[in-house]
Amino acid sequence: MGFKKLFLSAGAGILAYFAWSKVKSDVLSPERALAELKNKYDHVSGSWIFAKPETAEMNGETVPVYKAGLTVMANGETVQKEVMINAMTGKVLEL
Repeated sequence: MGFKKLFLSAGAGILAYFAWSKVKSDVLSPERALAELKNKYDHVSGSWIFAKPETAEMNGETVPVYKAGLTVMANGETVQKEVMINAMTGKVLEL
């Protein structure tokens, strides 16, 4: 009887781990999301990103987003831009 509980507990733990790792891998890391954002713009002199994704309402959907910012040179002037990045796809949602 003891081995049965042990195997059931171990099986449940393994399933929970795989489910958790699947969910975790669906979200881009903040570093990767910021790197992809910086690659879309020229002359980036500074950047920041909140490491913990938040939720935002976009087109009737609730999506996880990173809030980030860039400092770029445009027409000889330094311009700061704040953006929201979809944490699942890396797509810029709001500029």
